[in-house]
Amino acid sequence: MKYTTLQNNYDFESVYSEVLDKEAYTPEEKNIIREVIRNSYKRLDDGIKNWRFTSDSAYPVNIYGLGDLLGNTVMSQGKQTLFFTLNQDLFIERRWGHPSPGIPRFSSEFYSLQSREFNHSDFITLPKDKVEEKVNQGLSSHNGIHYIKLHGSYGWKSSDGLDQLVIGTNKESLIQREPLLSYYLKLFRDMIQNGGKKILIIGYGFRDKHINQMLLKGVEDHGLQIFLITTQTPADLRYQIEHGHYYAKNILNGLRGYYPYQLKEIFPGDQSLTTHATDIKNALKR
Repeated sequence: MKYTTLQNNYDFESVYSEVLDKEAYTPEEKNIIREVIRNSYKRLDDGIKNWRFTSDSAYPVNIYGLGDLLGNTVMSQGKQTLFFTLNQDLFIERRWGHPSPGIPRFSSEFYSLQSREFNHSDFITLPKDKVEEKVNQGLSSHNGIHYIKLHGSYGWKSSDGLDQLVIGTNKESLIQREPLLSYYLKLFRDMIQNGGKKILIIGYGFRDKHINQMLLKGVEDHGLQIFLITTQTPADLRYQIEHGHYYAKNILNGLRGYYPYQLKEIFPGDQSLTTHATDIKNALKR
């Protein structure tokens, strides 16, 4: 691999796209960057799989309070809760056992934080045919939280057998190539455009053009109300959005709640009920 690529550009997603998309890089170099990314996510999974919620944990977030918020106040479809994410780690699957609808399940032992190491042989392959039918079957199978990973996941192989992580600068084309992810994006768009919805956004940097486009359309045409949890100050957030992608500039017109806190400030390890948590729940229920 041409090491100057990483030396000159610290944005690993753009480096990833450059290596995979340009003919100047050899097949061996393309395989190297895929392996590097896969190993990075594996190390992340190795780090989180033994996490325990205690008041003296390294990051003591009260996951019961967080789970209550997600289960009762995010965008719902009937009695179902659709929890959309751009994250690609396995923490939610391991902690709450929520597989994404329409995909084969991992071995049951991985729906626990105390399971063994996750290896490449444990990856599942995404469906290629009858995707809408399979997703809808998954959605109708229970009325709990459905964890929908819009950008794929560590542990997934695409329907053509490649590791399916949607990273880089060409996310839209990657999503359109994969039937399951394309349908997931449609679900997200349909929810946003369903009129007068409220959406709680946690930790999104407003850097993805395709997500920003849908949020903006929701705000401008469908009365979408945005509630945002972020560690950024209002000034820093506005600067980032106004100097970022065009489609992000007017999204803040839909902002109805702004919570500049870390999750452990909202849901502290001592499990106390904070005013932050109460304010968020009340705002989303109005």
